[in-house]
Amino acid sequence: GPESLEKCVDCLWGGRWQDREPRIAAQRFAEVALRRSLMLQAIHVPDYVHFASEFVARDARKHGLIPRRGEVVHTGIAPFVTEQRKPRAASLRVGYMGAIHERKGIQFFLTAALRFLGPREQAGRASELDFFVWGSESGQRGLYQKLCDAAAAVDHLEYKGPFCPDDLGTIFAQIDVLVVPSTGENYPFVIREALWAGVPVDATRIAGIPEIIREGENGWLVEPGDPNALLAQFERMAAQPEMVAAP
Repeated sequence: GPESLEKCVDCLWGGRWQDREPRIAAQRFAEVALRRSLMLQAIHVPDYVHFASEFVARDARKHGLIPRRGEVVHTGIAPFVTEQRKPRAASLRVGYMGAIHERKGIQFFLTAALRFLGPREQAGRASELDFFVWGSESGQRGLYQKLCDAAAAVDHLEYKGPFCPDDLGTIFAQIDVLVVPSTGENYPFVIREALWAGVPVDATRIAGIPEIIREGENGWLVEPGDPNALLAQFERMAAQPEMVAAP
């Protein structure tokens, strides 16, 4: 991209560019325009361009970034040692792994999880799903605090803290399904890492994710930015736990 300079500036600022001081807004527009101009020139410099996904290749061409020669070669992952899946009890274990940041959709995961757990807690019922979050605070302190407060107040929701690549095998052995509710991605590593470890994935239908997820085979796709769509998936898993099987 960007589809428009206005959209790009809004995204970089985290708000409407009209709300900024005009002189500063003009400077930021100039910076973004220069970047776009340089990208359009730079795409013709290399003899070969590697696109990490079909999504990136389509998006680049849509915005005039057409190389002399380009090819999609899906980016791989660094293999890691997997561990034997820990036997689950009565509840399915639903995991989130990633930055505690709105772009990763953790707010939708949290909303859907709380809507799922709320009626069960009020009725004194056991939950069919347990929710776990691994990740670091990423500059959005309010969202991070909301997660910590919810995990402290609600049963069946646990914040496990940050993680590093060496933890992947151990984490994937502790969950039955990974949720990736992102609103912005390319070709996510974490989805392919989960599948490497034999964990199915429930992810949003954006960017290069549909190139990885085969609906009903290794996971499921939901619309982005919709906690109700995630909640519906959680209710479905609770009613049909057999649907969550190793891909």
